[in-house]
Amino acid sequence: MRAERGLLVLILLAGACRPAAAPSVAPACAPASPCASAHATAGPPSMPAPAAAPVEALFMGDAQHTGRSNHHGPRRTPAVKWRFQSEGRIQAAPLIDGRGHVIVASLDGKLRALTAEGAPVFELDAGAPISATPVIASDGTIWVGTEGGRVLTVRHDGQLLARHAVGAPVRAALALAPDGTVLVAADGVHGFTRELTRRFHHPTADRIHSAPAVHPSGLVVFGTVHGQVRAIDLEGRLRWEAKAGAAVEAAPTVIDDGTIVVGNLLGHVVGLAPDGSERFRFEPEGEFGVHAAVAFTRTGMLAVGRDDGGVQVFDRMGHPIAHFQTSAAVRAPIRVDAGGTLYVGSRDDNLYAFSEDGTPRWLYNLGQDIDAPAAIAKDGTLYVGTDHGALYALHESP
Repeated sequence: MRAERGLLVLILLAGACRPAAAPSVAPACAPASPCASAHATAGPPSMPAPAAAPVEALFMGDAQHTGRSNHHGPRRTPAVKWRFQSEGRIQAAPLIDGRGHVIVASLDGKLRALTAEGAPVFELDAGAPISATPVIASDGTIWVGTEGGRVLTVRHDGQLLARHAVGAPVRAALALAPDGTVLVAADGVHGFTRELTRRFHHPTADRIHSAPAVHPSGLVVFGTVHGQVRAIDLEGRLRWEAKAGAAVEAAPTVIDDGTIVVGNLLGHVVGLAPDGSERFRFEPEGEFGVHAAVAFTRTGMLAVGRDDGGVQVFDRMGHPIAHFQTSAAVRAPIRVDAGGTLYVGSRDDNLYAFSEDGTPRWLYNLGQDIDAPAAIAKDGTLYVGTDHGALYALHESP
């Protein structure tokens, strides 16, 4: 879907709240390079350490899904530094490893690494489409789930290390617990150790589309299509279950006071205490689904995209503050840079930047829907994928 460039408009709400032509880099890979097929024999589990800790190792920047980055993105309308074209939609968020390489997955079934200049480093055929954001462990190992119901572990140079079967397609971002346990949502939630072995499986009646969030208490929290929010421990045991009121596909977010915030497909946003009791519920008029994780801004506000177009902003008790209107649905999660600027893509083809007080900064039309969150590099470059399969590197114009 293409839409005309929309202006970012600040509309104060009185909603209901019930407390409780750029250079193109062509994909290339020599036969003798690390561009191995996922069907090749798995390599040994020994893995050299990466050059440095990953810059963007996780979906939404951290295990709590706050959307916050430690780096500053472009403050003015950016320019295209480079563009890489894959052969399938990019629904997964780009990641940035310790070498500054951009890790990007696509529905063409390829996991790729590119340099900060856009040059190919490796390309791995996962054997099935990849819609879920991978995760980069502290040792540089990349974990990636596929629509074919497999989880692959890949060394930082592209060598396949191991494959694990899970009981359903992996469509939610992978997560990483502080002890190194990798969390994969599929037919329930699977936990894998850093030694590449399965630690637990917490089964559910249906597939999980909600990426697990890790609470500071050590619990793993996720939503279900039956309208539940569940908390399990790192042995896979159920600790509590709460009602969200409708199906949950969005990832939960954990904010600084331990509140768990999650949206459902009716457009409600629910806040839960660490024990699962309800703290607030925001219920706007109409039924406009929330598909994205809620971002936690630098001033302690909550922001989330909605299917009716735009971004809803409210305080930590669910009181509506403002609505930023776009020309089409916003299903991409919002990223927040070190200075408080918010960045989000829309199905009107635009990438928006605005301040926390609602002041528009800029918008940039990429010519195709944007359903994945951006990644922010140390040098301020924004990496963002589109439904047309292009990955853009955007930097601030001189």
